[in-house]
Amino acid sequence: MDGIDEAERGYEEALAAIEAGDLIKARTVTTAAIRLARSYSRSKVIGIIPRLEGILRRIDELERQSEPLVIGDPLAALIRSCETFCVAGCCGRNAFDPGAATRWVQESAPSTATEVLVQLESLLAHLASREAKDEVRVLWSEIFEEALTADEWRSFMSTWRPFLEGNTENGQ
Repeated sequence: MDGIDEAERGYEEALAAIEAGDLIKARTVTTAAIRLARSYSRSKVIGIIPRLEGILRRIDELERQSEPLVIGDPLAALIRSCETFCVAGCCGRNAFDPGAATRWVQESAPSTATEVLVQLESLLAHLASREAKDEVRVLWSEIFEEALTADEWRSFMSTWRPFLEGNTENGQ
């Protein structure tokens, strides 16, 4: 089987994943198939790449229709202040530096810093309860401009906790 056949198989696998509601698998398979197809001569892949790119656009559309991951203020304000590496529209959650939360917390009123920590803990508990129910649906975050499973969001948002805990306990 050559690479073009593998890219075609990836296309079919991505369609099946979309139909099954597994958008994360669909995106992973599609991205890999595009990389593979681009490694071959242009004349061989001229038809498959636009079809694969169409699948990525469909995945984007479906993710935006997913259940929203709602993050309100003041936690949302803190997160937006940490969009320092890039912009969410380009890099999703990788545009944010959780370490930048330290400064925001230090400049906030003690009650606000405590409220942010409570809000984060509540969000993590909500995501953990979704995991326990084996809900595989993705959650779309408008702030991060990205869709992930509850487990992936919980894992990512947990990285923010040390930057908040350390500053709310030390004089805040």
